[in-house]
Amino acid sequence: IRIYNRALSTAEVGQLYDQERPPHPLDSINGLALWLDASNVDGQQNTTLSNGASVSEWKDLSGNGNDALGTSFSDLPTIQDSGSQSLVDFDSSQKQSLALADATKLNFGANEDFAYVIVLKTETVADTTEAGVLSNRTGTGGYAGYQLYIIKSTGKAYSYLAQTDSLKTVASPPVNDGKFKIIM
Repeated sequence: IRIYNRALSTAEVGQLYDQERPPHPLDSINGLALWLDASNVDGQQNTTLSNGASVSEWKDLSGNGNDALGTSFSDLPTIQDSGSQSLVDFDSSQKQSLALADATKLNFGANEDFAYVIVLKTETVADTTEAGVLSNRTGTGGYAGYQLYIIKSTGKAYSYLAQTDSLKTVASPPVNDGKFKIIM
C-alpha cells in the first residue's frame, strides 16, 4: 500500500503501474513484434474501459509501440467484458477495424521468417465476401505482403504471404461456429 499526500498525475500512475505490474510469460519472448491482448487493451488491465466502450487505441504490449488505432475510414470496435474474460468485438456489418500507426514496422522481407498466433471467435461474417483479421498488403496489385481473413461463404480463415503480387493461400477448417480458435 502506498499513500501520497497529493493527487498523482496520469503519468505517475502509469509509472507506478509499470513498476508493480507482475511479469507475464510473453515478456521474455525474443523477437516479439506485436502483442495485442484483449484483457489489457489500455495497457492498464482495462481499468480505463467500461463494458461496451469503443476501442480507439489498443496498446501493443510487446514494448515496440505498435499500437492499433482507430481510422478515419471505419467505425471502432468495442470492448466486451464477460466477467472472466474481455473481448474486443469487431462487427463486420459496421466495418469496424483498427490499424497500426506505422505498419511498415511489420514489413517482413523476402528472407525473413515470421509467425503469428491469433485467438479469435466468430459466429458470422456480415460482409458480403470477407472480413479481414490481420493485413499488411504492400504490392501494386494488392497482394504483396500478408493477410489473414475469413471468407463468408466457407467460414474458413485464409492466410497468405506473398513477396510479389503472386498469391498463395492456406485455408483453415471453418472458424465461424462461435467457438474460440487458435490460428497460427
